[in-house]
This record gives sequence, structure tokens and C-alpha cells, in this order.
Amino acid sequence: MTPHFKNLKKVLLSEIETAEKSLFVAVAWFTDQDILNLLIAKRKQGLKVVLVISNDDNNFIRTYSLNFETFKEVGGVMLVVEKAFMHHKFSIIDEQTLITGTANYTYNGFYKNSENLMVITDPSTISEFLNEFKALTEFYEFENGLVLTNDKLKLEIEIKWAIGQIDFLEQDLAQAEKALELYEIKYRMRFRSLILEILHLQTMALQKQAVLTDKKEDKLRYEAAQKNYQHITETETNDKAIESQSKDSNIQKTIKELFREAVKLCHPDNAFISENQKDKAQQIFIKLKAAFTNNNIKEVESILENLKSGVALGNTDYDGMNSESLLELLGKLKVRIQSLADQIYSIKNDKRYLLILDENALNIHFSEQEELLGERLRNLQ
Repeated sequence: MTPHFKNLKKVLLSEIETAEKSLFVAVAWFTDQDILNLLIAKRKQGLKVVLVISNDDNNFIRTYSLNFETFKEVGGVMLVVEKAFMHHKFSIIDEQTLITGTANYTYNGFYKNSENLMVITDPSTISEFLNEFKALTEFYEFENGLVLTNDKLKLEIEIKWAIGQIDFLEQDLAQAEKALELYEIKYRMRFRSLILEILHLQTMALQKQAVLTDKKEDKLRYEAAQKNYQHITETETNDKAIESQSKDSNIQKTIKELFREAVKLCHPDNAFISENQKDKAQQIFIKLKAAFTNNNIKEVESILENLKSGVALGNTDYDGMNSESLLELLGKLKVRIQSLADQIYSIKNDKRYLLILDENALNIHFSEQEELLGERLRNLQ
């Protein structure tokens, strides 16, 4: 290791000039044109040149800030660290020589301040700095080791945002669908006797018609009426339980959290789920939605535990994906977001959904429905 306290710019230029294969530069502030010109010259010679600087006004909008366009035009890779302030000052030449110290590559760093530079050739030390440089650039992709093809960090952030949006929208959609089901439950509870009388008379009429005509479609209508009557008869106990649980805020909070976590692992429209897994995902998701709608916390918990224990579908690990694949994935996620938003919009404009939100309006509506059902029953009678 050789320390330097004077002529720092000259030392740095001299060391960079020796580069034959690669130059990796990470420096917080970079405003020296001569250093940049040498990096451009080295890039033109065919070297791999990667520059990492901080997202700071001194580097971009001051009168003394440099224009890095020429550097990028010749194939130099320039990465701007935005997540946290990058305060490093080091350059690695051919992965064999390290120049580090306190000096930024600025007029003040070279001429005004009391600074230092150290030239290090120790392999273990250089290896540590190479690892740090790799950490700074791990979100970026290089083509032929030279050209930055896409900002993977930005894509990954967008994908994480999209996944978060989908999680939220899935929950919102399930909750909206649950509101529609709650309307149907309240409707059945309010008019069960009337509905059963109407269905009984309808079933009798359809049975006679099916016997008289002996047509397949009439037989199917009769069978459907029988099933509908049976459904209304069998749902009474369950309807009461669901309606009661819908008023319990603790139950609703718990089941929402469980459902949201499970949806991430099994939704058939999840962009991470492969085509050969979609049928299985669909079956699990149907069970999950039914359990959520019925406020069956134990069933939702059981499905979630199974998913966590290895039955989970899809792969949310996209670290190994290239930029083209990330863009394709982001496109799929955006399509899913729009589909969910459309479904939610449709449900939230459904009259039944709006009525569930307004108890007074729902009571008025049910009074009107009672008159209509009564008239329908009288006509059937």
C-alpha cells in the first residue's frame, strides 16, 4: 500500500492510464473533466468502464457539473445510486489495483481540502472492494459486459409496487363480492317463507309442464327449480351464522389478514404461476374464496398453512430474471391490475352493493321487494 497526500489528481490519472481491461469507479462527487475524459478514452480503447456516483445536485445541476452523455454514448456504464447516499471514493483497475482514500474527484478534493489517496495491490483487500462494487451494481444488467441495457432496480421496484397493488385489489374485490353475498343472505333471511312458497308453486307447475310436454328443456327447468328450493331450505342455519359474524369486527379483521396472505400464494391469475399449475391454483382459490365468504376462519387458516408448508404455487423470486423477462412480467401484472379494477368498479356500481352500505335504503328496498314477492305469490296461487 502506497499513501499519497499531494498531487492527488496526477496520481489518479497515472494509475487509470495503466488500465488495460476494466475500470470500476465509485465516487460520491465527480466533477473533474480530465478524469472523465480519460475514462472516455479508455472506453474507446475497448475497456469495460463502469462509473457509480451519487444522486446529488453537485453531480448534475451545478454550473461545474459534468455532461456525462459522451461517456454513455461510447458505451460507458453510468449508474446513479438513489436509495441511500453513496459516499465511497474508490477506483479498481483491471481488478488488480485499488485507489481509495478521502478525496472526491472534484476541484476541492484534489486542490483545496486536506485529502489522501492510497494505491493498494493486496488481493484480499481488492476482493472486498470488488464485492462492494458488485453490491452497488447488482440491480443492473450489462450487455456484453459493456452497455447498460435496463435499470433493473427501477423495474423491480415497479414490480413490487404492482404486486402490492394486486394484493390490495384482490382483497378489495373479495370484500366487494362478499358484500353482494351478504345482500343475498339478508334477502333470503327476510323472505325465506315467501320464497319457499313461490318456489314450491313454481316447482309444481314446472313438474306438470315437464310431464305434459316430455321435453328435455322442461325437465331441466324442473330439476333446476327443485335444486333452488333445496338450496333455500338448507342455507337457513348457515345464513344466520354468516350474517351474525359479518357484524363481528374482530372476526372480519382476522379473516381479511389471513385471506390476503393466502391469495398471494394461490391466485390462478398470479403472473408467477405457470400454466400447468393454474388448474390446481383455481381449485385452491375457489375453496379459499368460499371460506372467506362464509367467514370460516379455521378453513382459511388451514388453506394458508398448507400453502406455506409447500403447496404454495408460483415463484415470487425474480432476482435471476433479465430485464426483458422483468418487463414482460410487469406487463402481465399491469393487465391483472386493470382486470381487478374493472371487476371492482362493476361490483361497486351494483345496486345490491350500494344497498348493503346503506341500512335505511336497504330496508326501503326490502319493503318494495316484499310487495313484489307477495304479488308474485298471489299470481302463482
